[in-house]
Amino acid sequence: MKKLLLFVLFIPSLLCAQTAQKYLIDAVPIEDGKVVFTREIIVSSFSKDQVYDKILNWANTFFNGTTNRVAFSDKSSGEITALGDTILVFKHTALSLDKSQMSYRAKIKCEDEKCTITITGIRYEYNGSSDEIEKYTAEEWITDKYCLNKTKTKLYPVTGKFRTKTIDFVDDLALSASTSFQEPQPSVLETEAKAKPRNQI
Repeated sequence: MKKLLLFVLFIPSLLCAQTAQKYLIDAVPIEDGKVVFTREIIVSSFSKDQVYDKILNWANTFFNGTTNRVAFSDKSSGEITALGDTILVFKHTALSLDKSQMSYRAKIKCEDEKCTITITGIRYEYNGSSDEIEKYTAEEWITDKYCLNKTKTKLYPVTGKFRTKTIDFVDDLALSASTSFQEPQPSVLETEAKAKPRNQI
């Protein structure tokens, strides 16, 4: 019984370690000196045009605003470019709100059975402990050089929170885009109506 209890208690620690590893070394990719996040969505049996139509419809909803908008779209090339603007919330209590505004550029390339989303040009505007707004680029703020300790095993508290929230946002954006290819599920009432015999009232 004691062995079983020890094993169960060990699982949360193991999961925390795996989660933390997600944000450590090489979690922020660099290409030609620039931070470039890339996420690929595989959609079997969808043609390039079908992928484009689905993603453009999603993008017009996701990037919906003045500073959050689709800036370019071309069906023949399967390319979409959007300008994004979001708020990263680090900590929210009844007495304080620690947050940063993040702007970025999303480039989407549609092909047969897949689309690739690339996030670049990430910039932050942060009003921390002072009244002055601090401005940073991803290259000078969330890369391994600025976020990891010497042994590459821990994140620095300040830059680390920007890094984790940015990675989470990129993953959430890709997950949101992937839902555009899912067929809507029937409601419980629709399912029951289809299952009910026609002569039953």
